[in-house]
Amino acid sequence: MTVTRRPLTRDELAPLARAALGPARTLTAVARVRGGSKKGVYRLFLDDGSTPVAYVWDPAEDY
Repeated sequence: MTVTRRPLTRDELAPLARAALGPARTLTAVARVRGGSKKGVYRLFLDDGSTPVAYVWDPAEDY
């Protein structure tokens, strides 16, 4: 069976960003960063210009 891998989307990461950073900021975009070992690394782009990083530990993220 072939598993299609796809990066997480802005809509999927928005609740995480809101919980971690508070409701005053809005997630506008995400980009999966190459590498990350056995985790997914995502650059989060916020409406205030900041760009925090989120790490997602999940077997599906082990590209």
